[in-house]
Amino acid sequence: MRTMSPLQCFKMQLNMFNATDGRKGDIIPAWYAVPLMANKPSAEFIKLNRYRGDNYKATILGLLAPMFIKEVYRIKLVRDRKNYIKEHPEKEIQNFDKRGDKFCNFEMFNDVSESSKKTIEDFIEGKASVEELSNMFNSEMTKYLDSRVVTNSMLLNI
Repeated sequence: MRTMSPLQCFKMQLNMFNATDGRKGDIIPAWYAVPLMANKPSAEFIKLNRYRGDNYKATILGLLAPMFIKEVYRIKLVRDRKNYIKEHPEKEIQNFDKRGDKFCNFEMFNDVSESSKKTIEDFIEGKASVEELSNMFNSEMTKYLDSRVVTNSMLLNI
């Protein structure tokens, strides 16, 4: 901490000692740093819910699944627009129509297994249900989170 500026020290303290307002349970408020591109040091934070407990991953996945489904619908819309634009080229929306057929919010789904890609394609074509798509999302996202999340026990073994 000797080399940290007062601002960096403040950031670390907020992250480590999240002010909980005296609440207990699996959902408490936490302050998260918002990275800003600036030429001066700054400390901007946003207060969000912090999920913890044994089933925090299931809670987070449940909140992300509707967002994923909306993104799949967006991809379907872009593909439908491509067929429409062939007949009406003046109706093109450049950025939307060029990048839109890929996952933007969940980029890891651009490189998933063939069976998962098939489930997504089946859903877009109307052959798979929302439940099948949600199940595929939960399994793929759980694998992704398990490969990225560092637990306290992993840190203690270092």
